[in-house]
Amino acid sequence: MPAYYYSFSYPAPLTCSEGKKRKCEAIGEKIVEQLKLRKQRRSRWRPREG
Repeated sequence: MPAYYYSFSYPAPLTCSEGKKRKCEAIGEKIVEQLKLRKQRRSRWRPREG
């Protein structure tokens, strides 16, 4: 599990150099956006389940 790869989850990413940092942050932002979308989908579908 490459948790160290994402700058948003660690104060000081181990494998991300200054050049790589932006890439890591972009990947992290994408993951955060996907998680938000998943949450929105769940909240939409939950009323039907209930």
